[in-house]
Amino acid sequence: MMLLFEDQFISIAYQAEKQLLFASWTPASENLSDEHFKAINKMYIEFVEKYEVKNFLLNTENFLFSITVELQHWVGEHILLNLKEMGLQKVAFIVSKEFIAQLSIELTMQENPNLMSVAYFDNQEEAQKWLSGLIAPHRNLQQF
Repeated sequence: MMLLFEDQFISIAYQAEKQLLFASWTPASENLSDEHFKAINKMYIEFVEKYEVKNFLLNTENFLFSITVELQHWVGEHILLNLKEMGLQKVAFIVSKEFIAQLSIELTMQENPNLMSVAYFDNQEEAQKWLSGLIAPHRNLQQF
């Protein structure tokens, strides 16, 4: 995997052979500002376009930021639509340990239905198998 970006909140990497973008959030995300959250989401667009990403794996296990309703709408309007237009097909989440953060992620992904396949997993191995088409999801598959 090639590391594309890293700060105290997140690391983002790319795996060419799987056309996979991988992001892993840290517990420091609890102190994330709205503006930094937006900047990170804009990076997703840049990387998906530059590397022609088809699959996106987000490890949100340590994601502690609660996405406000306003930010949920912003992501829906400015990020999800663009990601779909650039060819992103599947998004897998490793679920957050923090209930409110996880709920805010799921509500965000519901902003624009019918855009891409989204599934939630308890571990990275199963998420990667689903992204590779090796297994059907067993938990919370939603078509967005």
